[in-house]
Amino acid sequence: MKDNMIKLLMTMIIGLSFIIGCWILSKSVENIDVSEEDTQEIGLNEEKALMSETEAANYLNIPLDDLKRMVVKSEAIRTQRGSYDTFEYVPFMIIEGKKYFDRLQLDKWIEYNMLHGRGTDLYSLYR
Repeated sequence: MKDNMIKLLMTMIIGLSFIIGCWILSKSVENIDVSEEDTQEIGLNEEKALMSETEAANYLNIPLDDLKRMVVKSEAIRTQRGSYDTFEYVPFMIIEGKKYFDRLQLDKWIEYNMLHGRGTDLYSLYR
């Protein structure tokens, strides 16, 4: 009987400690001020998941016609090859006939070409 009382008392103490700890944490989280710069740093800004061709060209800081030419040419080359590296060609997807680009995939494409295309002018590859 005495053991049961001790177990009950210990359970109540642990439960009460848990509740008080949660309350303390919730109060400390309420006081955190997150700036816009902080949210961008950790990826919480509300950017669109996909970019249009125009947005992708602006993101890459190239003319829209050049991006379109690069996509057409890279697709022509890619379809002729049996195997290729994922980021060797401009990454995009087609939804209802329109091309869309993912920012992270474009970043990986840039990184791939920076590492594997040293000294190669990307524009010359796609002209």
